[in-house]
Amino acid sequence: MLFYKRLIEPGGAERLLLHEYEELTQLGYQVQIVTYELRDKALFGFQRDQLHIIELLGSPSQSWWQLVQLCRLHRQDIWLCASGHIDIFLASIIAGSRYALHVHHPAFMSFNDYDKYSIFLQSHFEDLLRSNFGAVRFQKIREQLTIAQKIRLNIRAALSILSLKKASEIFVLSTYAQQ
Repeated sequence: MLFYKRLIEPGGAERLLLHEYEELTQLGYQVQIVTYELRDKALFGFQRDQLHIIELLGSPSQSWWQLVQLCRLHRQDIWLCASGHIDIFLASIIAGSRYALHVHHPAFMSFNDYDKYSIFLQSHFEDLLRSNFGAVRFQKIREQLTIAQKIRLNIRAALSILSLKKASEIFVLSTYAQQ
C-alpha cells in the first residue's frame, strides 16, 4: 500500500512513487496506490487503468475515515507513506496498523514543511539555516509568523515528530535528509 496524500502535480516524489510501484509490481507484490486526490498529469504518462489506485473521495474527514478503514482492512499489508505522514500516523493508531515513511527531503529544503519553525527545532534553527544555501529566507518567514500560526504549527510539529517516531522504518534519499 503506497499512500500519497494528494497525487496532483508531477514532481520528483511523485515520479519516485511510480517507480516504486513499478519495481514492487515487477517483484511480484500486489501494489496499490492510496490517495485522497488524483490528477492524471501527476502519473507521468501512466493511465489510471494501468495502475491499482484507490482514491478516497469526500470531505477531508470522510477521506481520512476511509483511510482508517482501509488501514484496518489491510492491517497485515506493508504501508509506505510518501506524503501525508500525520494522516497515516493517526489512522494507524485507530486501525492498529504499521507504516513506514519515505522522507524525500528535510524541512530546511521545503517551503511546505513548517516543522522547522517549531519550538522542537528552535535550538537547531540557526545551524540548519547555515546548512543549506538559500535557507536564510526561512528566517524572514519565521519572523512574520503570527501567534495563531505558531500555535498551529507547533501542534502539527508535535504530531509530525510522533509520526516519525512511530514509523516502523524511515527511508531517506540523502545523508542530509537523514540528519
